[in-house]
Amino acid sequence: MPSSDCPSVDFEIFSEAVTLTLTISIGGVWKPEFVFTLLPVALDKIDILEAKLRDAQEEIEQLRAHKELVNEVVYFSLSSKTACGNQQIVQWDEAEGLRAPRVGFEISADSRQITVLKAGTYQIYVRLAGSNTANGQLLCLVLNNNNIASCLQSDTGNYQNTAQLLVIKCLPANSVLQVRSGFNGNSLALPLANSFTILRLGN
Repeated sequence: MPSSDCPSVDFEIFSEAVTLTLTISIGGVWKPEFVFTLLPVALDKIDILEAKLRDAQEEIEQLRAHKELVNEVVYFSLSSKTACGNQQIVQWDEAEGLRAPRVGFEISADSRQITVLKAGTYQIYVRLAGSNTANGQLLCLVLNNNNIASCLQSDTGNYQNTAQLLVIKCLPANSVLQVRSGFNGNSLALPLANSFTILRLGN
């Protein structure tokens, strides 16, 4: 390109604006000029833009955290091998490999209470093995000292059988769960047959 055809740029600074003039030479004959006036941006507008950017970034972080929480399987599983009298609270342990992350859960010092630390919708599964010598025995799931589900058991002639409960419930934060045994004969003699599992389904 001939030097006479090279575009030129000129700045003029005024008190409240900057003028940018772009001159293009075409064939040395036609020289159109393009003039752009650059006005200053008020500081308050910049502050508003920065605030909106911060809000957008926070929303993105919250969505990312929510996605990670949704994708994370949160559960807690226990077993028991400790004999438990009829209508007594079951004592849990973690024998026979039934272990899980305790994220969101706590178990009491006596291993009879499970505290759910985060509010949400949970699935709770209980299975106990034992025997009965009379009808009308009840296995109960207890929430904050109130029975919320039960399984009616009959006379098994002192033969072993299993009783099960499956509950889906919205729980507030710091809910306390217990299981009340419903066997009046031999109870919880088989560790692998006695389990408590709670699974978080969502908010």
